[in-house]
Amino acid sequence: MSFMKRKLRIAFTLLLVTTGLMLWGIFARADENTTMNHHNLHPRTPYASRKYKNTTENHYDLRPRTMYVPALTDTPSERVLLYFTTYPSPQHLQFMQECWPQLIQQSTLLSTADVLVYLGGIVTPAFLQQWQAVLQKLPVNATLRYDELNPGYQQGAMRGMHEMLANGWWKGYDWVIRLNPDVLIYNDSYLRVLMFPLDVRVSAVLANCLPNPASLVVHTDFMVLRSSALPLDAFADWKTFPNAERQATRAFAGVIGNNATAWIQLHNPWDSDCRIRGNGIWHAHGSCAVALREKPWLGTDRACPRPSWKTLSFSAVHASGYMC
Repeated sequence: MSFMKRKLRIAFTLLLVTTGLMLWGIFARADENTTMNHHNLHPRTPYASRKYKNTTENHYDLRPRTMYVPALTDTPSERVLLYFTTYPSPQHLQFMQECWPQLIQQSTLLSTADVLVYLGGIVTPAFLQQWQAVLQKLPVNATLRYDELNPGYQQGAMRGMHEMLANGWWKGYDWVIRLNPDVLIYNDSYLRVLMFPLDVRVSAVLANCLPNPASLVVHTDFMVLRSSALPLDAFADWKTFPNAERQATRAFAGVIGNNATAWIQLHNPWDSDCRIRGNGIWHAHGSCAVALREKPWLGTDRACPRPSWKTLSFSAVHASGYMC
């Protein structure tokens, strides 16, 4: 009899232990789910996991979202190349001489960058020496690369990108900012927010030429890309391709399609000349001194919605990304 009692006690004890383990597992899973759901609602959750489904193509999300105004914060220690392309233009030389020392010095992002100027076209020795003297006075390391060939307005813009990629001038840098000397970075805070978001990896910061945000043509006077973002032959057909902006749109199609693009200008409300104006970047014409004195960009900057996932129509590619 005592033997049977011992067996019953052992069986009862095992039943209690098994029941306790089962209850512990249930509560542990419930607690884990609660923790995971809380984490998914945290502001640092990757925005890519919270893309909104659009009801129709070319329609983008209009739900209320927090308006984020960029603030000057520390920039990650990533190497930046400021890559200017130009032609024998006294105006471009004047912008480099009068505007860029001040713009570089006041910028958290640019004050640690290197400068590379690609000058294409036949010039006099005196003009070349002027360029060299101007670059020596910049507050950062600056290099001039000169080529007598200037194939023209459209082909020249495309060739500048091809030479940079094909010759490996991007090596040693994490980012390349490609622009003209008269495209001014008067405030880098917007650009830094888009280049260095907290919770996604951005491969390019681009601007849209067109006034309609549902259509897309990529600016070539200003573009920012990770050095590994494009294949080396992305602009190799510069001799035969008819339009620089269309070629850039094609070149960045993969980056755009992978949701790795930040848009500093989602549409161009100013004119039909495909110029970038606002949110820290201004394509100026005329005099640098006038631009710095009159500050035509005042009142054009907008608060950055963050996150702001938008969908653009680009052939079969849907382009989603940060936008200012």
